[in-house]
Amino acid sequence: MHTHSICSDKRMVELNSECEPLVQAARRLTASSAPSPQVRDEAQQLGASEARAATLAAWASLAADEKTSSALRDTFTLSSASGPRQTLVLLRLVASCLACSAKRPGPGHVYVTGIGKSGAVAQRLAISLRSVGIAASFVHTGEWVHGDLGTLRRTDVVIAFSHSGRTPELLHVLPHLKSRGVAVYGFTSSPTSPVAAACDGSVEVPCSQELLGAVPTRSIVAQEAACNMLISALVAAQDMTLEAFRADHPGGAIGTAQG
Repeated sequence: MHTHSICSDKRMVELNSECEPLVQAARRLTASSAPSPQVRDEAQQLGASEARAATLAAWASLAADEKTSSALRDTFTLSSASGPRQTLVLLRLVASCLACSAKRPGPGHVYVTGIGKSGAVAQRLAISLRSVGIAASFVHTGEWVHGDLGTLRRTDVVIAFSHSGRTPELLHVLPHLKSRGVAVYGFTSSPTSPVAAACDGSVEVPCSQELLGAVPTRSIVAQEAACNMLISALVAAQDMTLEAFRADHPGGAIGTAQG
């Protein structure tokens, strides 16, 4: 494995010498704490060059994640070309979600949709929206045309995730969603993509550095950061306190936490 194919960043190359003691320490720890001779033998099969490359790749991944988050933040800088549009779409989306708050009268509901890895992020956003008092559910993109369209009302909101902005299944269902009169917002990597163009508003979630150029990695980081941004905005807009949040989370570590 060639380190230059993993770490194009100069700093990642410089880390090569720094990580060697960590690699050796990790190998010694793995060998000494392994529960069986078989596991110890398997651990020793990872040679020094492979261990070094793996360590560099892990650190390079963290650096790439940080770069991805910074790129998303920059699109919201008001002095940038995209900043005003991004901020306006976000505020419209926040207002639409607040109209579906469980603490406000009205039948509005947020449906979050996606397929593949974007679908997994969409599921997470639906869960997080509910946790901050927004009536929300996840619908797999493929299920809309198999009956789930029947749940929609004009007061509802749909948030659609598509990294490429060209997901065929989503492009197929968007006209059906729009025909129901619901507000549709997209989260895509390009503001000029077909999905973005078909939505009432689209948040640009840039990502240009996927692993091997294709493995969904940075795009997931960018989408998750965008989800956190929306949740943070909703918490602030509702003036939600920690006590109010805990009141809806009486179970688990959150519910039992003190102070």
